Amino acid sequence: MNSLTISLPILKTKEIKNGFLKFFWFLNFFSLISIFCFTIIQMSFYAREVFLIKSYKNKITKLTKENKDLEIEFSKSNSLTNLEDYLKNFEKVKNAKYIKLTGASVVEK
Repeated sequence: MNSLTISLPILKTKEIKNGFLKFFWFLNFFSLISIFCFTIIQMSFYAREVFLIKSYKNKITKLTKENKDLEIEFSKSNSLTNLEDYLKNFEKVKNAKYIKLTGASVVEK
């Protein structure tokens, strides 16, 4: 008995597996590279923010010290100007006489 077989052009399973594996490895490689780049970018942003926070803390401490010094200077200058204005109405005493108390009490009934 003779039989006739018809072969249709069907893709072989090895070719499908090789194509899928190439795509899979390319996708893995691309994702690893992109994750690596993203991590490096995030680390640089983090380092920049840490540096900025430290510099801002230093500026804040300097400004608080300067603020305290300025408050002290302002209070000194403000009190001296008030004192000078207050003392303008007084006259200088030429002869001062003191009273000496003899006894333990100042006021008696």
